[in-house]
Amino acid sequence: MINQFNILDFGAAAGAENAQTAAIQAAIDAADAAKGTVVIPAGIFKTVSLNLKGAGLYLEKGAVLLGSERREDYTFNGYVHCEFGETFSLLYSLNHQDITISGEGTIDLNGKSFFDFSTYNLPEELAERFNDEQKEESTALFAWRPNQPIFFYGCTHVTVRDITILDASSWTLTFAECDRVLVDGITNIGHPRVPNNDGIHITASRNVIISNCNITSADDCIAISSITNWSKPCENVTVTNCILRSFSKAIVLGYVHSIVRNVAISNCLILDSNRAFCIMPAPETGLVENVTVSNLRLDTRVRAGNWWGNGEPILVFSLPHKTTEFVDYSDDYNQRHYKVNVRNVYFQNIVCTAENAAGVIGQGDNIRNVVFDHVYVTLKDGDNREIKGDIFDVAPSKVPVAVPQSDPACIFYVHGAQVELSHVAGEDAQGNPGSVIVE
Repeated sequence: MINQFNILDFGAAAGAENAQTAAIQAAIDAADAAKGTVVIPAGIFKTVSLNLKGAGLYLEKGAVLLGSERREDYTFNGYVHCEFGETFSLLYSLNHQDITISGEGTIDLNGKSFFDFSTYNLPEELAERFNDEQKEESTALFAWRPNQPIFFYGCTHVTVRDITILDASSWTLTFAECDRVLVDGITNIGHPRVPNNDGIHITASRNVIISNCNITSADDCIAISSITNWSKPCENVTVTNCILRSFSKAIVLGYVHSIVRNVAISNCLILDSNRAFCIMPAPETGLVENVTVSNLRLDTRVRAGNWWGNGEPILVFSLPHKTTEFVDYSDDYNQRHYKVNVRNVYFQNIVCTAENAAGVIGQGDNIRNVVFDHVYVTLKDGDNREIKGDIFDVAPSKVPVAVPQSDPACIFYVHGAQVELSHVAGEDAQGNPGSVIVE
C-alpha cells in the first residue's frame, strides 16, 4: 500500500490496559493529509473515540483495535441522531470521501462493558412465566453506551472489507446519508442480549452494496431506512450472498416515515432468527417500493424477551404507527398522504421453516402489486410460541393482528393488500398441507 502510516511510528504500544488514542489519532491525521492509510499491526491496541476523517484503516492479521470500557473516554462526535440524540462513536467520519477500512484484523467494540447481564429486562405481563433459559434470551440493561460505534455521515465512496467486528453496544456499522458504499466479506458478531446492536444500518443513503457477510446480532442484521433524515430516500441497495442470524429481524426495509426504493436482495441464508424478513413503513408517511427478493433460505424461532418479531419468516405490513417519540428535523413527512405505502415488491424462490405463518397485512389496500412466486413455508413447533401467542408482531403499530385459526394450520395470511400468489404452499408441524388465507 502507498502512503502507509504505522501507528507504532507514532508512539502506540500494544496492550489492553492503556488507551493509545493520541498516537492512533496522530497517525490518522497524517494519513488524512496524505490521502493515505493507517496500519494497525498485530497486537491489542486500546482506544477511545477516533475521527477517521478521510484516512484509510488497515488491520493486519492478529491486530485488535479495542474500544474503551469507560464512559468518560467517549466524546460527542458532532452529530445528533433522530433516535439516539447526541452520537458517541469509537470510529467515525463526517462528510469525507474515499475511505476504506480493511484487513484481516478485528475491531472489538467492547460493548459488554456497558451492560448489566445479571438483570433481565422482561415484559411485565410475562415475567413470572419465564424460566431461567428464557430469561437468558431477554435484553440486558444499561445506563449509558456508545450509541453509534462505527459511524459514517455524509461520506462518499466508503468501503469496509474483510475485517471482523465484535460486540457492539448499539448499531454496529452505520452509514447515514452516504453515497457509494461497499461492505464486503466482513464478519460481525454481536452479543445476544444487547438491544439495538444492529449489524449494518443503511439510512438515507444511496448506491450501496452489501455482499458476502456473516452477521450475528441480537437486533437487526441489516436495516435499510431513512431514520436519520425522513425527507431523504434510501435507495439503490443490493444485499447478496450473506449468512444472517438475529434475535430480532434479520433484514428489514422501511421504518416509520422512511422512503426506501430500488432494493435487490438475493442468495442469502437467514437462520435461527426471531423474524427473517420484514417490510414495515407507516401508513400515509412511509413508502417502500421497487424491491426484488430472491433465492433465500429462511429459518425462524421465537425468542423470549423484548425482541421484534414472533417467528414470522416474512412479514410485510403497513398499519398505524406510534411515532411521537422521535426528534424530527423537518415536518416534510407531515405533508405526505401516500395512498400506497408498499408497492412493486417481488418475492421468488423462498424456502422457509418457521414457528409462525408468513403475512402481508395492510389497510385499505395500501399494499399493492406484491408478488410471491414459488414460496414454501414449513411450520415447526417451538418452546416459546405460547409466550406471545398466535399473533403477528406488528410493532410499533398498536393494531392487533391474530394469525387466523384454521384446519389445516395457516401458513400464509393476506389482509388489506393486493397480493398475487403463485406456487405458494407449505405444511404444518405434523406434515399436513397448510392453508393460505386471503381476506
